[in-house]
Amino acid sequence: MVLVAAQALLFGRLVGTDTDFDEGVYLTSLEALEHGQRLAADVFAPQPPGWYLLLRLLSAAAADSVRGFHVGMVVVAIATCLAAYGLGRALAGPWAGLTASALLTVAPPFPLYAHRVLADIPPLGLALLAFWLAWEARERGSTALAVAAGGTLGLTFTLKPTAAVALPTFLLLLLLLSRRRLRGRVLVGALAGVAVVTVGFLVAYRGVLDEIWGSVVTYHRDARGTPAVIDKTHELATFLNFRTPFAWLVVAGVVASLWLLRSRVAAAVWALWLWAAVSVAFLIYHRPLHENHLLLLPVVLAVPAGIALAVAGARSRFPTVAAGVLALALAAGYVQQQRRVTLDQVDEEPELVAAAEILQRVTHSDDLVVSDHSIVPFLAERRVPGALVDTAVLRFQTGSLSAPKVLRELERSQVRAVVVGRAFAGEPELLRGLAARYSTVPAPPGLRIYVRR
Repeated sequence: MVLVAAQALLFGRLVGTDTDFDEGVYLTSLEALEHGQRLAADVFAPQPPGWYLLLRLLSAAAADSVRGFHVGMVVVAIATCLAAYGLGRALAGPWAGLTASALLTVAPPFPLYAHRVLADIPPLGLALLAFWLAWEARERGSTALAVAAGGTLGLTFTLKPTAAVALPTFLLLLLLLSRRRLRGRVLVGALAGVAVVTVGFLVAYRGVLDEIWGSVVTYHRDARGTPAVIDKTHELATFLNFRTPFAWLVVAGVVASLWLLRSRVAAAVWALWLWAAVSVAFLIYHRPLHENHLLLLPVVLAVPAGIALAVAGARSRFPTVAAGVLALALAAGYVQQQRRVTLDQVDEEPELVAAAEILQRVTHSDDLVVSDHSIVPFLAERRVPGALVDTAVLRFQTGSLSAPKVLRELERSQVRAVVVGRAFAGEPELLRGLAARYSTVPAPPGLRIYVRR
């Protein structure tokens, strides 16, 4: 409970602070879905349906503001740490679980993103839960647990396709480490669990499967040819910052894993290191790389390192000293991350808040609006036509959106107001079309607000 309280204190520091572009996309998408628009058929969906179901669950739990959704995502982040604890405990005992969870807590940039309404952390938490269930199924020879493990793994794919990097480790924990006579049973159970979840989603969304494929798969495949967002080589090479205790503990965790090579827990720990290796390979392959994609790394590095350190410390000649040194390093990491999070406490951009207030004045509550700053309609409590919930530059670069497409949608949906300040500002044809159809009203610096005549 002390660790959970510490996690809530750290992760909750940024609740209600400024949002990033994708958060606005997801929140305006949710508003559209809750007012009758259909996922994929009406609402552009760059993530699979499970992510939007999670958002609707958070909304049903009384999240109706940026602050409310941030609180919901903090709960998800803490649950991810609890899954790390459960996996570590199942593999090597409670101290291994505590160390894995604590190391994840201080693993940058996890604390900076724990509150954000992004689709990256939830599938990682479910992957840890699937590993835990797979190990328990293997230990107990339980078909029911194998079904649960497979179903949980299936859910990860409905949240974000990149969750597939967990599959090799899942199979190792479930099958290659099982007694031979149990392998067939647990494999069938796990496949049944995956099949139930997969078929359930296919049936539920059978009418829009082509559209989901287009926005989740084709769109991201087309994005591979767009300009880089961050310097991949630099970000991956410098991810382990040796001015943080986390980096040193990860290196120590690798060394501890080598030292434990002949122990019973070694195979499971190295199965988790395989997850890390596959994740790094995926990030090297993936284009264009965004900062949130790096959230794979703190999870896949912290969990095996934490488990290995706890086991190695307990088996060392001086276990009390080892535990003390580890505790001090984790405490230093926690203090450091508290200070880092404090530096990130920034309110929403005042220009965007002001734009939202203007939209409230010049439109009615049932009017549709569009903005290339995705959070503005949500702050204004106005809905967006589903095809334009995501107006990122990437959509224009891939051809998913174009000036003619935007103008047609504005006419078709009778959009009342448009806020321009980001991607739209770089589309001259779109700006000419807006000027021909709308009048401008005074707007905050850097923005233009068009209102239908």
